[in-house]
Amino acid sequence: MEIQINTLLYLFAAGNLFVVVCFSAFLLLYRVRNGVLLLFVGAKLLESILCLLLGMRLIISPMLSIGVSNPLLLFAISFEIFCIRYVADAMAMRRLWIFLALGTFSSLVFLSFIQQPEPVRTVVISILISVLLGIGGILLLLAPERSKIQGLAMVLCFANSLAFLIRSTWIVHYDPALLFLSANMIQFVSYTLLFLTSNTWSIVLLFILKERDERQIRHDNDQLRKLNTDKDILFSIIAHDLRSPISQLSQIGEQLWLRKDSLNSNLRNRYALALYQSSKRTFALLDNLLQWARANSGRISVTPVAIPLKALVDEVCAIYQPIADEKKILISNTLKEHVRVTADVDMLRTVIRNLISNAIKFSHPAGLIKIISSPDGEMQATGVIDNGVGISKDTLTQISANDTLVSTRGTKDEKGTGLGLKLCKEFMERNQGSLLIESEAGQGTKVWFSLPRVLD
Repeated sequence: MEIQINTLLYLFAAGNLFVVVCFSAFLLLYRVRNGVLLLFVGAKLLESILCLLLGMRLIISPMLSIGVSNPLLLFAISFEIFCIRYVADAMAMRRLWIFLALGTFSSLVFLSFIQQPEPVRTVVISILISVLLGIGGILLLLAPERSKIQGLAMVLCFANSLAFLIRSTWIVHYDPALLFLSANMIQFVSYTLLFLTSNTWSIVLLFILKERDERQIRHDNDQLRKLNTDKDILFSIIAHDLRSPISQLSQIGEQLWLRKDSLNSNLRNRYALALYQSSKRTFALLDNLLQWARANSGRISVTPVAIPLKALVDEVCAIYQPIADEKKILISNTLKEHVRVTADVDMLRTVIRNLISNAIKFSHPAGLIKIISSPDGEMQATGVIDNGVGISKDTLTQISANDTLVSTRGTKDEKGTGLGLKLCKEFMERNQGSLLIESEAGQGTKVWFSLPRVLD
């Protein structure tokens, strides 16, 4: 049976035009703004034109048909490979120049053979198509998150690449006088496989977009669940943990007012100390809440500067010295004057404040808190070390979980929310640093935070 290649090409042109109409209607009706999809529509339009030009080779100038249609085919293949590989990549258009270069280079190679006999041109275009499809298969093979449908596209690329390589080999070894419109089975198989695969890519592209949308929906759902969890934590802290110390402040103030005429100096001092400690803890909790809310709403920015670490630690220790004195705890800052780190000063102050406060809370009376530091490559590791109650292995595992708040009471029944450590971990990550907790029950705790150090 004689196969009419030009009739086949007209059918391919009609199929590509149908894809162009469908995708164009989708983009217009749903007002989709996607550069990769627009490029895919353009590639299918190029294929429609080149199929018509190839099919009309006996009607129009053969050289016009050859000189225009084959470069259009090479560009269309390059663009389609780009679309299949990078349609789910938000930064895809930045890589388009690579495929423009591939299409341009392969077109120039073909045009350099345009004066050669037709069988030579057929061999050259077959090899170029094989190389482009092989590159497409390799790109899909090396894709870090290749979906199953992209795996199918990869197989089609390699199958087509092999088919056109066989076609060029067949012409060279078995049919050196083969003409483009010859009714030959190898011609029919190679072109049918190429254009059917090209139209299959339309379906592949839609499946890739569907998978991308499903991943985005899952991500959005996870974010919503996290926001709901954060909201519940916030309301819980406000309703219970913040209400309790504010109530205590109110009670102390009430006693001071009602007994103002009968208080002796010792009782007045006790009330004053209780007022100071309660207000300090309430302020620290409220500040943590506000910082955490700002961080989770995206309204907090990081402004890294060079910070003298010892001076900042001394500043925070001075704030908590009265509370440490009440428990007869010694705070020893052994940091060197010249040590500087790069971080946002407000975030770092919040981290140090929380770590010093926790160390005081969980230290036994007459305990010792040491602040030490040592360089670790380009980072500066700083440790807040206490010899207090320590942390059990199970509790440490819970603290390490990002979405878990663990609240434990101090050695004098001081109450906390667990929010401080969560905030410290998040602030360290935002400043290119890290937080590490080393502890055993009854053996004290070492909390290390590392930040980029300023090299003198």
